[in-house]
Amino acid sequence: MMQDIVIKEGLTLHYIETDKFKTNYFSVQFSLPITRQNAPLSALLPKVLMRGSEKYPTLTAINRRLDDLYASDIYGRVYGRGETQFFGISAGMLRDRFAPDGTRITDSVLEMAAELLFVPCLERGAFRGEYVESEKKQILGYIAAQKNNKRRYAVKRCEELMCEGEAYGIPTYGYPEDVEAVTPAQLYDFYRTVLQQARCELFFIGEADPTALAARLRTLFAPLGVAAPAPFACEVIRAAGEVREIRETAPAEQSVLALGFRTGCVLSDGEWHVFSVFSGLFGAFPTSKLFVNVREKLSLCYTCASMAEPHKGVMLVYSGLSAANKEKAQTEILAQLKAIQEGQITDEELQIAKNGVINGYRALDDAPSSLEGWYTGRAMAGIRSTPEECIEMAKQVTKDDVVRVARAVSLDTIYFLEAEEEEA
Repeated sequence: MMQDIVIKEGLTLHYIETDKFKTNYFSVQFSLPITRQNAPLSALLPKVLMRGSEKYPTLTAINRRLDDLYASDIYGRVYGRGETQFFGISAGMLRDRFAPDGTRITDSVLEMAAELLFVPCLERGAFRGEYVESEKKQILGYIAAQKNNKRRYAVKRCEELMCEGEAYGIPTYGYPEDVEAVTPAQLYDFYRTVLQQARCELFFIGEADPTALAARLRTLFAPLGVAAPAPFACEVIRAAGEVREIRETAPAEQSVLALGFRTGCVLSDGEWHVFSVFSGLFGAFPTSKLFVNVREKLSLCYTCASMAEPHKGVMLVYSGLSAANKEKAQTEILAQLKAIQEGQITDEELQIAKNGVINGYRALDDAPSSLEGWYTGRAMAGIRSTPEECIEMAKQVTKDDVVRVARAVSLDTIYFLEAEEEEA
């Protein structure tokens, strides 16, 4: 169970006590609406902050100190949820009671995180140019490398085309030309704006005295917090209009078909546990209809699966296949959706899907970052359900429930990335 502790106005600590790990986890998580301007800056900022501070001016100095703290880890990260960009600093550290010499590991790592966040390396009133340029190259390399994974590229490309003109269609790391254009001064101005205006939340997962922890964080992270954090917002389009079809080519061994759907269901509706069971039936698991029928029985593709975004209300089906099977595979994918919409679901299929969803909920506490992601998503949707509560709700899902949410799903975009080279 998560405990919320107000550090100061506009800043909350989310404390989750667990004895499952020998480590503690801490994060400072900023969030802003994703825009074309914000995306590259949000992606760059945590990486540049991790390059050095006044006390630890180089990666060597940072790593040496982390090694002294029993191989603790501090890293920057960025990710998108719905139409919100999350970015900041996370840290993992051995719990104090496992340190043989009595080192106060957790407090030392918290101090180091605050140092890196609030006292960065500067030159001429801006971030050090060498660090900014180096991290720009890293991000540009990552963006370019995404095209090498054709399946992932096709899914992202389908999302961008389906949500063109919507904030969700903006890539998490921004566009290459926008990353290239960022200057050290511009990034530093963004950093100052983030500290003063961005929504910020702290997470601690592990073992600590919550009262003492809150007091320490109140001192270390005093500059954080805004008077009225902006609510999370996301434009939701419930139903698709006219279906769009786009075909592109790329050097590859196999083609990729991606179908984009509007689901008509988002997490804040309170029925995501039902949609999760539908998703398990349709394409989220190796036992789903898409895998069993389109891939295994009919051999129309090398892989076929679905994934859904709970805040935006979109679902992507991706399939790696031979170009010659594109139409047959597309027809069969839509046929499997129609079968669910018409109630062609056996009791065994329903139970297998429910078991898969329940196992997913139970696996959330296998990693601290998974728990953080779970509660962040719930906060975005304005709900407080725990994984245990969702397990009980999933157990109660009926076939009629699944049919109801399935009938709200509508096809929006067909994207086909056709291989130029001879296919495997």
